Amino acid sequence: MSDDRALEAMRRAAVRWEPLGSRPPTALADARGQLHQALQITTAAAISLLAPAPDDSHTNHEWIAESRLFATRVISAPRPFRAALRPSDLSLLIVDGAGHGENAFALHGRTVDEAFTWLSRQLKASGADAGRLTRKKHYEIPAHPVAAGAPFDLGDGSAFGELARWWRNSNGLLRALAGTVVGSDPVRCWPHHFDLATILPVEGQRTRSIGVGLSPGDEWFPQPYFYVSPHPSPHSSELPALSGGHWHTRGWTGAVLTGSTITAGGAEAGEITTRFLDGAITASRAALTRTRVS
Repeated sequence: MSDDRALEAMRRAAVRWEPLGSRPPTALADARGQLHQALQITTAAAISLLAPAPDDSHTNHEWIAESRLFATRVISAPRPFRAALRPSDLSLLIVDGAGHGENAFALHGRTVDEAFTWLSRQLKASGADAGRLTRKKHYEIPAHPVAAGAPFDLGDGSAFGELARWWRNSNGLLRALAGTVVGSDPVRCWPHHFDLATILPVEGQRTRSIGVGLSPGDEWFPQPYFYVSPHPSPHSSELPALSGGHWHTRGWTGAVLTGSTITAGGAEAGEITTRFLDGAITASRAALTRTRVS
């Protein structure tokens, strides 16, 4: 990476990582699926009550480090609020602008319908127009039994707590990176793909950029993984060698470091991830200096 400040900032953040691996990365799929569905409930408040943004940013969520939860943007009302999801205990909350709030709804044993009933009541209590609340969204997400009426199931909570640590660690690392690259997007969770990410401009230009983030897992990789994705996608023949991770080129192009590789590093997990991001961003910038793109 051309800016050593970014590398050092990420290393400082990585020192504060919480240990990962209490549950194998490949054993988090069901918890991920439930949380992805739960995030659509808080997203519904944003879609219903915030002005649509051309880039869909009105739907994204911020990770509030102090409270360890995802929160929407502030929704205007007589009592302004943010709809939030706390992954560690599978709970919905109504919080203030700083992410503080005691009004929680435990999803364990409850259904999506019950959650929307609760949310509607909270909108009314805040003075918002609950009649505008809609479940309609302009994208699709992977199916899960809770979407068809099955109750949420926290189980022993360990998988949900592990995913919360993945997001907590990645948020610190990504914020450290974005804070040192001028013009970077804020670190946000996008409810469609469920990734926590930022976008880095290349040489100050938005026409060429690099997406950097953490996915909790998807159809490509059934476990959490970090990715670095250059845009526009370079031709596969123009992708430089990586010192860690590998290039993924099916469906989308990006450097990938899987959770299993990260947790195998034990106490070095944060440093392994930092080195991967540093090398993959450098490789992506090099690829984007070439003219042929697909």
